[in-house]
Amino acid sequence: MKKLAAVLILACLATLYGCAAFNEATNLQEYEVQGESIPTINAVVGERKVTGVGSSSSGDKVSKEYTYESPTVNADLKEYLGTLVNEIGFIAIDEDIDLDTVPGTAKLAAESPSDPSKLFVVQIDYTKNGYKVTVSRMAGSLTYY
Repeated sequence: MKKLAAVLILACLATLYGCAAFNEATNLQEYEVQGESIPTINAVVGERKVTGVGSSSSGDKVSKEYTYESPTVNADLKEYLGTLVNEIGFIAIDEDIDLDTVPGTAKLAAESPSDPSKLFVVQIDYTKNGYKVTVSRMAGSLTYY
């Protein structure tokens, strides 16, 4: 009986922690990874429902990811990508981004302002109902053609 009570308490605490993480992500104005930051999608396009939050690290790569639901995916991404490219200096690093191809991926990068041997990378995987924004900081450099 004590084990069952302990499991139920832990499950409740985990649920409360998860809700707090989603609420914090909803109000977040900047994605921050290792001291580098950019505006969040909510800061640019307005509040969207956060459905997932995660982080990972591998070697020198540190990533955070945020999953959102939105009824206006295409318009959100056009505005957000425009902000990253035109106001912050990101460039597309894989191929031309075609937001009309659904599902799809948009991947952009910018050199770290504090360390030119590091990149700040944003990858957005999108469907017709939402998107996952993954922000990473890692070793690398950009080559311009």
